[in-house]
Amino acid sequence: MCNYGKELEEELRELCLKNQEHPEGAWPSPNEMQRATYLREEIMYYNEHKEKAQLQREAHNRHRLSLGQGEAMLVCDFKENLKLNQSRVQVSCSYYEQPARTLFEAVLHFRDADGNIQTRYFDIISECLDHDAPFVIKALKLVFEHEEFRARGFKKCIIWMDGARHFRNLELLRFLVDKSSSMEFEVNYFAPYHGKSVCDARFSLISRYLQQKLMEKDGQLLSTGDVIKAIQDGQNRARANNPKAPPVVSYQILAGAPEEEKPATKEIYHFDGITSL
Repeated sequence: MCNYGKELEEELRELCLKNQEHPEGAWPSPNEMQRATYLREEIMYYNEHKEKAQLQREAHNRHRLSLGQGEAMLVCDFKENLKLNQSRVQVSCSYYEQPARTLFEAVLHFRDADGNIQTRYFDIISECLDHDAPFVIKALKLVFEHEEFRARGFKKCIIWMDGARHFRNLELLRFLVDKSSSMEFEVNYFAPYHGKSVCDARFSLISRYLQQKLMEKDGQLLSTGDVIKAIQDGQNRARANNPKAPPVVSYQILAGAPEEEKPATKEIYHFDGITSL
């Protein structure tokens, strides 16, 4: 989106220079005049997009830094599906028979009793490959019911997600409304094409841990258990290599398919005008 906007600005700049060189100061052709009008409108939308993206990024950072006691902040996202049946020496037939696993990440930020911001990672792995509202609800239930979350007695939870339809739908909002009797929720969406977050940093680490596992002698990833062990071994190895760094606290959770019958996803449209709920 942003590269596209820069290309529009460059094309309009070239058209304006061409206009200045024209002896009568007029556009050489009606088509070029129409094109210039179109470019100006698109650039206006592009600038609005950039402004919204910046505002949302600032709001995200402000939420994290201003967390109070009893407040939680969750940042959620899906990783590209993990592939199993991998080994250091890949047999050609096994390359085409690689079952996949979903990896849903929920990163929890909160302020401890000493006033320091703490982070917890929930790596939710599932054989269910549906990246939809029912699975997001299932994953959030697992987080809310986890001892790490429940023990802190949060009164408010601020949730940040990208604008994909599995997050931007009425089913998820209805689920949060139903839970609002015990905890206040605030839902925020990153601007389109600007959803990079702490989840992506976590995904990068997990990819590195899995690759390190495959580089070992007889290294292989044949099952979900192998993936979980590779993540835990990678974290332990990173802690041993840098003992002075703050310890990373993460939880690897297995998730089944959602139990309830899937409703038709009622997507929230006109997203550009919706940044928080």
